[in-house]
Amino acid sequence: MLRIFLVIIISTIGSTAFADGQGAVDTSKSPHAKLRSVAMQDVKWTAGFWADRFELCRKSMLPTLHG
Repeated sequence: MLRIFLVIIISTIGSTAFADGQGAVDTSKSPHAKLRSVAMQDVKWTAGFWADRFELCRKSMLPTLHG
C-alpha cells in the first residue's frame, strides 16, 4: 500500500512540475544561461543505453509494484 501511495505522489508531483510543457528549469530569461531547456514532450529515448533501461523498467519493474 505504501508503494502505491508513493507512486501516486511522485507521478502527481512530476506531472504538475512539467504540465506547462517546459523543461525542469526555465532559463529563457537568463542572460547568463549557456543552455536552454527542451520541452518534455520533445524528448524520447529511442535507442541506446537509456532506452534499454526504460524498457527494462517498463517490462519488469512496473508490473511488480502492485505485488
